[in-house]
Amino acid sequence: MSWRPIAAAMLLASALPVGGGDSLIGLGEWTRLTSGKTVYYSIDGEYQGKEYYAPGEAFLVFIAPDGQCIEGVWAYTDGRFCFSYGADFQCFAHLRRGEKLFSRPDTGGAEQEIERIVEEPLTCGVP
Repeated sequence: MSWRPIAAAMLLASALPVGGGDSLIGLGEWTRLTSGKTVYYSIDGEYQGKEYYAPGEAFLVFIAPDGQCIEGVWAYTDGRFCFSYGADFQCFAHLRRGEKLFSRPDTGGAEQEIERIVEEPLTCGVP
């Protein structure tokens, strides 16, 4: 992998607007935090779902609060994490605010708090 795309992404990431006290989580840190793990999300304390990041791949599984399971892919570009679940595509900035982690959508929707990250593989198939 060439260092030029990585350097360009780092420059763009540093230009993304973040609130006071927020710092962007880059690709390396996010990969270390999530590879082979499941991330639990909430908005204002209400559970929004969980997402499993396959180790060494751009593959993930999302399980919604209603149990709906969707497989997708993700990519890191321009300092953002972009997710594609079929026709649904959205990008987020992942942020550190003090001891807490957040995921903020580019669309201006509600910011999600990352409640916890655990070693818990998920699949949409029959166990």
